[in-house]
Amino acid sequence: MPEGLAFFDEEDRFVMWNQPYADIYADFPEQDLTGVRFEDFIRTKVERGLFREAVGCEEEWLKDRIARHQHAAEYFYEQEFSDGRCIRVAERRLGNCGRLGVHVDITDLKRRENSFKLLLENNPVPMWVVDAKTLQFLCVNDAAVDHYGYSKERFLSMSLMEICGARQCADLPNRFSSANQIAFEPKTCQFRKADGAFVDATLYARACPFDGVDAVMVASVDVTEARRAEQRIEYLAHHDLLTGLPNRASFTERLRASIADARAKNGNFALIFVDLDGFKDVNDVFGHQCGDALLGEVAGNFRKVAQDAFVARVGGDEFMILLTEGAQPEAAAELCERLLELAETPLRIRGNQIHVGVSIGAALFPDDGTDEEKLLANADAALYRAKGDGRGRIHFFDADLDAQLQERQLLKHDLAHALEQGEFQLHYQPQAALDGRIVGFEALLRWSHPSRGMVSPAVFVPLAEESGHIVAIGGWALEQACREATNWRPDIRVSVNLSPIQFQTTNVQQLVHQVLFDTGLAPSRLELEITEGVLINDHSRTLATLRALKALGVRVSMDDFGTGYSSLSYLQSFPFDRIKIDRSFVMNLEKILHSAVIVRTIIGLGRGLGIPVTAEGVETEAQQEFLKAEGCSELQGYLIGRPRPISDYIHLAYDDAEKARDRERRMAK
Repeated sequence: MPEGLAFFDEEDRFVMWNQPYADIYADFPEQDLTGVRFEDFIRTKVERGLFREAVGCEEEWLKDRIARHQHAAEYFYEQEFSDGRCIRVAERRLGNCGRLGVHVDITDLKRRENSFKLLLENNPVPMWVVDAKTLQFLCVNDAAVDHYGYSKERFLSMSLMEICGARQCADLPNRFSSANQIAFEPKTCQFRKADGAFVDATLYARACPFDGVDAVMVASVDVTEARRAEQRIEYLAHHDLLTGLPNRASFTERLRASIADARAKNGNFALIFVDLDGFKDVNDVFGHQCGDALLGEVAGNFRKVAQDAFVARVGGDEFMILLTEGAQPEAAAELCERLLELAETPLRIRGNQIHVGVSIGAALFPDDGTDEEKLLANADAALYRAKGDGRGRIHFFDADLDAQLQERQLLKHDLAHALEQGEFQLHYQPQAALDGRIVGFEALLRWSHPSRGMVSPAVFVPLAEESGHIVAIGGWALEQACREATNWRPDIRVSVNLSPIQFQTTNVQQLVHQVLFDTGLAPSRLELEITEGVLINDHSRTLATLRALKALGVRVSMDDFGTGYSSLSYLQSFPFDRIKIDRSFVMNLEKILHSAVIVRTIIGLGRGLGIPVTAEGVETEAQQEFLKAEGCSELQGYLIGRPRPISDYIHLAYDDAEKARDRERRMAK
């Protein structure tokens, strides 16, 4: 027999034993045990320190052990040895002829039990053991009790399926009953806690015999928050956080699906672009929080009006709508009219009554394009025409728009290579004091296209800003102007315009510092002209940049003063060196009474703040006389001089005209 057996006679002496018994108590040779009394045998073991629990209380332990051996009819116990072994002992009286003892080395079993107990009971992760066939709970740890809220007794009265809360758990009985599996693939299920709340948990399971039953030990890792985070990330990846509408990525997916579906069914649909008119002014006047609230309100209204159409917010104040239902273009035209009508009603936002219009452009599949790129481009072109025609309009794409779009794209393509091909030039327009003395020149960018000739700045500058090429072009213009100005009389300054895009994408302070260092121009001779658009985006960061520029010794002026909504407020936040009155007011001095009032007010404002004022667009002597009478600091316009190459103004800009001509000849060679 594999168990250790020992027989004792009625006087409690060894009669016989088997080899497993001798192996357990290996320090007693076989011939020494015959006739040995159990008391002597066990005492010798105690003296040698074999029994762990007897150490320090040897006599008491011996007395109890011997008494049980001699008098108990039957008893069982586990005996721990000092060397780490554990022996399970079962002894029984055999009538009046002695006793039988069965000794089994259960060391490995105890170690496995202790490991299992440590793994299960002390694990901070909720764990349980279930019957592989019935999924009845056989054992649960404290972490499972704490996390799920059921008492241990309640747990053990239920099966795993009783706390499952979703259909994805339906295959657990089949999975766990597969006898040929040791470990199981992790699976995420939903479970109901004692308070009725549901949690998502990933189960990690392994076959584990338990008290003679085919069982499965399961670790339950709560992934509820992780899943919520994943769902939130998934939502944010496809939705606009501010309005709750689908975003550009989601719209692109839907557009591609609509194209595929329309091709398969030989159907059609409309792609509609909607742009809010005057939204930037709302941000500027009422603040960005009000602007955000307005976008949320508009988005909700669009969703209601568009009904079953797919509405997305794809930019700051830009929306796209996919209309796949109804006959086209009639259904699209009707929806566009409803959107336009909706925009006529002012909205009450944060206590302010706000009115914003809409411009709408639309393209139809397949008439205006059979692929994603073409449809988007054509709808965008239609929107561009709607805005160009005065805003608050609806335009459907047509062939003329396509031709204009192609022309625009070709021009944008040529613009990308114009700088490296040396096609840009700087022309300079003089600025004069009231006594006629030239005090500065404004550097104005010109593009000499190899086949188109001179392209108007009104055409190419917006394209350069839209494409981002204005950053490189503007940097080139700044350096060229500063380098040219180093040859002028030291009392003449140079003015250079900076685009809002440069402030958004470049370190302007570093650029200006580097240009001044490379060219050697005195900082006080450089004046940077900015428009209100520079200050609208990231106001605080822009002001910090402007202050850093002034710290370099550079002058900063506000161009086109009076045309924006916040020109006055910006004068409070930044000490400009100069105000430039927009040419539209000066040109109408003799025609519109209000223009004269506005110009007079701006000049008075500058005088009160101690800021010099330059009037642009001076073309007539009458305008000049009016501005002089009002005390305007400086004049600029065709009356003073048109924008021309600096070589045309040698007599005004240089100390020595002959040296200047020599320089021009050398540069030409």
